Amino acid sequence: FTRTGDDDVLSLLKKNVKKNAGEGSSTKKLVWGAGDAREILELTRHPDFILATDVVYGNDTSKWKALVDTIKRLAGRNTLILIGNVRRYPTGHPLAETTFYTEATKEDFDRAEVPVSSLHPDFRRTGAGSCVIHAMRLKYDAQPFVTLGKRKKEKRKKEKKEKRKKKMILN
Repeated sequence: FTRTGDDDVLSLLKKNVKKNAGEGSSTKKLVWGAGDAREILELTRHPDFILATDVVYGNDTSKWKALVDTIKRLAGRNTLILIGNVRRYPTGHPLAETTFYTEATKEDFDRAEVPVSSLHPDFRRTGAGSCVIHAMRLKYDAQPFVTLGKRKKEKRKKEKKEKRKKKMILN
């Protein structure tokens, strides 16, 4: 996934996939929150597995929302989602990535951190600079993804209803 459409990263990824992945593997640009992710990626069904690394940083909730919406569009009930991150800030720091996992994903995903003891010995440390892997699945009762167009339509409908209500009160 790439929010900004970083073509240099995509080019490097294409080279890596070509060198290391099997026949039939491909790469495609996917901008978070921009359209139907499954359609863009030409998927006919939900993937079994989504792997993302180093995609959560800072505390820009609009980027987080776009990432969550994109994952919701891709994932099915049985999709395993793994997101690996370098912990840039201590837990509790205002810019800590932990907030993304504890707040932005809590409504729609069940989540657990992979225990540090399960990581390769070179990565078994905690605190800033450590590797954290989050395993997630859509919650069974998570609301299905609503398209942005439908959300805007619902918002306009709600605003009209509130205007009518205020007008009735004033009269």
